[in-house]
Amino acid sequence: MIVTLGEAAPGVEHRNMAWVQLPARPMIDVPVESAPKRERVEASLRLQLSRLPPDAIVRVLLQGPWSPGARLALGAANLRGLAPATMNITVHEPRQMDRGITSARGTNHHKISVDDVQ
Repeated sequence: MIVTLGEAAPGVEHRNMAWVQLPARPMIDVPVESAPKRERVEASLRLQLSRLPPDAIVRVLLQGPWSPGARLALGAANLRGLAPATMNITVHEPRQMDRGITSARGTNHHKISVDDVQ
């Protein structure tokens, strides 16, 4: 909603409210298997990212331990090179109590897999 308040003329109040459809960016979880070699992790991530809208907000979910390959492939600079410039991408490190349903701030995070976006 956009609300405009002000004076239309001296002493005359002006109020205007309008509902405006705002564009939403898809929020997508991308699971990536850990692997000893950087190339294998990158290939998996690159394939999945290629199937997504270029303006998606992506949360990479590492499946397995932090291997040397995963550390190199999922570093911030490398992620920026793998994803389109219009895509927001982060790596999610699950905590033991985190079930992937609620974010750290307590807001709902809808889980959408790469297969759901076609």
